[in-house]
Amino acid sequence: MSHHSSSLDIHPPEQAESHLLLQQRQHFEGAIVELQDELQRAHQQLKANTERAAKMRMHHEKEKKGLMAQAQHFGSTLDGVASEHAAKHNAVGMQHQAELSEMEERLQQQAFAHEDQQRRQGSAHESKLQDVDEWCTAEVEAVRRHSCLSIQAADAKAAHW
Repeated sequence: MSHHSSSLDIHPPEQAESHLLLQQRQHFEGAIVELQDELQRAHQQLKANTERAAKMRMHHEKEKKGLMAQAQHFGSTLDGVASEHAAKHNAVGMQHQAELSEMEERLQQQAFAHEDQQRRQGSAHESKLQDVDEWCTAEVEAVRRHSCLSIQAADAKAAHW
């Protein structure tokens, strides 16, 4: 009986220890399952975040390309407008220069025409003055001849009387 009793004394502490170890094992296995579930959720969240980041990156790249294309288009448009403005400015400047040259040419031609007209008027005036002078001289000569003839006739009449 002593053997039996000593065997009974040893068994319950081992059983309690086994039971405690079994509880700890179940607790650790439960913790491992929870950690694996948490790890799986974290992997799923990471995958979802990575996919969302990739979609956002693609969206931003597409938007960036669109904005770059717009900037290039606006730059080209601005260059075209600046070039067109410069061409119009040059054309207007050349037109004004041509108009100014034409006006100067006309003014010079008018000055020459005015001088020529004054010369012709002066010549015509001189010619008329010369004609008037010649006419006056002829008239004076005619009056003188007539006077001389009248005097001679009067002298002849007086001598005859």
